[in-house]
Amino acid sequence: MVDLDINELCDRAGVTSRTVYFYVQQGLLAPAAGAGPAARYTEGHVARLKLIRLLQKQHLPLAEIGKRIRALNDQEVQRLVAEARTRRTEKNASALDYIRGVLSESTPLLARSRTPVPAMPATPAPPASAPVGRSQWERHAFADGIELHVRRPLSRAEQRQVDKLMAAARRIFSEEGEEQS
Repeated sequence: MVDLDINELCDRAGVTSRTVYFYVQQGLLAPAAGAGPAARYTEGHVARLKLIRLLQKQHLPLAEIGKRIRALNDQEVQRLVAEARTRRTEKNASALDYIRGVLSESTPLLARSRTPVPAMPATPAPPASAPVGRSQWERHAFADGIELHVRRPLSRAEQRQVDKLMAAARRIFSEEGEEQS
């Protein structure tokens, strides 16, 4: 087992230490063994960082990446990264094409589906009318520095929930505005 400090990890994975700490905070990456200058990382950390970067290049949001890779152990992540590299050089295909293919196979690694973008069982399916793998973000501002971001498309039930949330937020912020005047 390779023992890496934060600088070695960042060099091998091509990321900054700030990115590493953020991914740990978001649950995308396991914390280091130890703390401070004694913190140590493994090859599993390097592989997971590389897989995250491969998926980010395909414009997947971090929340979606997290859903898809949390069920993978370090050996599975290392295998996916190595095979993505091999396939890309062999067929000039994108890394996501390879990962889609691997994750859509009928193996027990994940609950796999035959959709173009691999999905975990907890991921709600997009509405049938929406193009698979495409999304659009909407920004709703309620006050200075307070916003709600909604990724479209939504199901009808989700849209009703968002409508209720927005109505409640508008009501709350308009009440606070009246109290201050």
